[in-house]
Amino acid sequence: QGGANYVRGAHYPQDPRWLDRMDENGMLFWSETLGPSVKAANMTDPYFLNYQAVQLNQMIDAAMNHPA
Repeated sequence: QGGANYVRGAHYPQDPRWLDRMDENGMLFWSETLGPSVKAANMTDPYFLNYQAVQLNQMIDAAMNHPA
């Protein structure tokens, strides 16, 4: 009805039920890491980089079998 075919997600792992809805409706879904307020100094912070790797792996695991 709305004519949309694309949804930009937040900077966090998505709920698998949301990804299911995207698949059911043929919607393309874009996931992102590294949210707002990231600074250049974060790119050299081992704690920050580790957390981003963990978050990215969670997002990949959640979206692995979703064509959206």
